[in-house]
Amino acid sequence: MRKHKIFQLAFILTIAIVIMLGVANPAAAYETRTGEVVVIEAGEVVDDDLYITAATVILRGTVKGDLVVMGGEISIEPGGVVEEDFMAGGQSVKIAGTVLDDVRIGGAVLTVTDSGIIGDDFLAAGYSLDLAPGSSIGGDVVYAGGQIQHEGMIDGDLLAATGALALNGHVVGDVDAQVGDATDAPPFNPMQFIPNMPPVPTIPGGFTVGSNAQVGGDLSYTSAIEVDIPPN
Repeated sequence: MRKHKIFQLAFILTIAIVIMLGVANPAAAYETRTGEVVVIEAGEVVDDDLYITAATVILRGTVKGDLVVMGGEISIEPGGVVEEDFMAGGQSVKIAGTVLDDVRIGGAVLTVTDSGIIGDDFLAAGYSLDLAPGSSIGGDVVYAGGQIQHEGMIDGDLLAATGALALNGHVVGDVDAQVGDATDAPPFNPMQFIPNMPPVPTIPGGFTVGSNAQVGGDLSYTSAIEVDIPPN
């Protein structure tokens, strides 16, 4: 995939997230919740789509439809399940539970933890995306933002337009990346000045390929400098 197409994907992704979160209307069967803190506790089941607006949102139970969230800190905890799509925009978004279908999220700090499972495609835009060891994504990953660290499993393709990409996980399909270089990385972590921000990984600018990286398809990238790729 060429440079202009990566930027096109990034642009489309960003616009789609803004439109989806800003003007999307709930379907006929849905439930809404608002407040400073909204928690769906373990054992609670929401049978319809669920729309939430809150400063803090925590899912420990089950949403049988779509989950759409606008908030500050958003978290799907271990044991939390979304049976259809998960769409969210917030300061931080963490997925440590299970989403059976697609994920579309935007925020400063985005994380899929070692217990996070996503059944299909994952589309995201933000400052930082961390796909931890043990994380599993069943479809493609499309990301536009400041940095991305991948140490988990992606069953589809990885498409990225970012200043920093650290690849040390498994991608069954292709990897196609538009990346910056070391000079593009900020001299400090700008997220440290924002209250209640979760830890952000430190990723060197440009494209780095770790010894544990596996790519089943083609690996292609656009960068100002050539990348050192391990023989394996």
